[in-house]
Amino acid sequence: MTTILVVEDEIAVATVVQKSLQKMGYQVPSIASTGEDALRLAGEVKPNLVLMDIGLKGRMDGIKAAEAIRDHHELPVVYLTGYADEERLSRARVTDAYGYILKPFNNNELRSTIEMALYKHQMAQQLKERERWFSTTLRSIGDAVIAVDKEERITFLNPRAEALTGWSAKDAEGRPLQEVYSVVEEEGRAPVESPAARVLRDTPRPPVDLLLLGRDGNEVSVEDSASVIRDEKGNVLGVVVSFRDVTERKRLEKRLAISERMASLGTLAAGIAHEINNPLAYVLTNMEFCRKALDRVAAAPQDVGRYLDEVRAALQEAVEGADRMRRIVADVKTFSRPEGEERTGLDVRAVLDASLKMVSHLIPPNAQVLRVFGDVPSLSGNESRMGQLFVNLLTNAAQSLPLEGDQTITVTTRPGPGPSAIVEVHDTGTGIAPEVLRRMFDPFFSTKPVGVGTGLGLAICHRIVTDQGGEIRVESQVGRGTTFTVILPVHSSARDSQPPRRVKRRILVVDTDPGVTALLQELLDSALEIVTAKSAQEVVARAAHEQFDAILCDMAMGDMTGMELYAALSAKSPELAGRLVFIRGADSPQVQSFLQRIPNRWLSRPLEPDHVRKVLGPLLQ
Repeated sequence: MTTILVVEDEIAVATVVQKSLQKMGYQVPSIASTGEDALRLAGEVKPNLVLMDIGLKGRMDGIKAAEAIRDHHELPVVYLTGYADEERLSRARVTDAYGYILKPFNNNELRSTIEMALYKHQMAQQLKERERWFSTTLRSIGDAVIAVDKEERITFLNPRAEALTGWSAKDAEGRPLQEVYSVVEEEGRAPVESPAARVLRDTPRPPVDLLLLGRDGNEVSVEDSASVIRDEKGNVLGVVVSFRDVTERKRLEKRLAISERMASLGTLAAGIAHEINNPLAYVLTNMEFCRKALDRVAAAPQDVGRYLDEVRAALQEAVEGADRMRRIVADVKTFSRPEGEERTGLDVRAVLDASLKMVSHLIPPNAQVLRVFGDVPSLSGNESRMGQLFVNLLTNAAQSLPLEGDQTITVTTRPGPGPSAIVEVHDTGTGIAPEVLRRMFDPFFSTKPVGVGTGLGLAICHRIVTDQGGEIRVESQVGRGTTFTVILPVHSSARDSQPPRRVKRRILVVDTDPGVTALLQELLDSALEIVTAKSAQEVVARAAHEQFDAILCDMAMGDMTGMELYAALSAKSPELAGRLVFIRGADSPQVQSFLQRIPNRWLSRPLEPDHVRKVLGPLLQ
């Protein structure tokens, strides 16, 4: 039954029109009294036709409402009005209305106008479908094109498709698509489902390199796409498949990937040098001190006791420096593995930590780097290529930060839709203009001066992500900053398991006693990350953006007491307030009472190794 939406702001007139239409056999489920209501009901009711009064009251008259309905829902509109002035008629014409009825009207006139409008609309939709068919074919004509019917039997090949498949259009006609367009996976040569069958089921295919096996024995690397062809009623008529030879392009992309990887070595080498210089200084300075101390002991053996404690302390610092260099070398393996290594399960947070270290020398001294690492499952990817991806994104973020004002880079991980995880790199930099944003992932496109950038970094990032079966997006506002969002698939072995705990446990220490940091590093697991804050206020600020497994602080700090810090954190993050561990000394009665009231753990000075492990152990599991 034909459904009509009546739009009339005079309820008496609307009721009369509704009854008249119902007597004619039309269905009128709703009446709208304003343009806004008409637009909303057009989407909800989905009528076959809209009968629209031009002179609606309010901000949206009938003509504006008809324009909106046409643009959003492609419904035919017939105007119903008591006015016939030229100005209204001129405005109404540009809305492509299907009829115009003056009040008062008779039922025969109304019915004939409606039926004519419905017929014209049906013909227009059929024409639009034909135009869609031809426009799809014409758009693909530069590539190879094969058209099939709904049984996937070939009805058309263009000359380019004949050349690539080795089949003539005459020989191919009527044959199954799979016989003529025979594709396999380039790696492993596993058969690939017909693109027509896939698109008919509306099933996306994961990214895979395709190899077309020609009738004449030629093998060509191809990319394909397919579109369903439907009639005006939504019935499937067939599928058009387009594909192109990408053999030369892939060969060039491999060379470009190597070129970009070599260009990244400069950033990597500078990062390693920056990271390793400080611990190397610890080792060299303390070993030199030990050498001189031993020379003095050799000259005066009776003074050996005097130098022994100093030598032990110096050797401990040298050991810490050497251990730090060991961990840096371990991080470098993320970037040094072969390009062709197969995908494995990897912890994206560990790769991000290593990448941040590699680009730390590029980040301005006063800039803030926030790690908001949520628990995500193991990802499916190549560790080396993931490292390259994040180094490129972090390098762009660091280079975009302003010289003054807010200088912040925020790196976030969180679960994504379905079996995936999301990594976001956000900066408060200069932002990207819309006309530039559209070309961000184009090869050789760069806004940097000549000699500074290759224009390949983001193109390589895009290729790395898509090759891993993921997706990369960019959002930016000029003067507000940029966010790159990477969506990556979960490793198959982790899809049905619980997300693993974070590899790196983080402890924040308010830096009132540097010895506490050194002791923790010595006592606890090497996978532990110890971060320092200079004040209690900094702890409160960082707690809003970063995650910590424990926070160590004195009961008395320069800008705030431990009790005040506990209250401030409880207001912003009660869960994190529960992870405060207090270091107490000669406590006042007020402090003693406070510690008895709260469930938090505490350490007493001087710190004893066994007690430190006992107190912090449960928080780091």
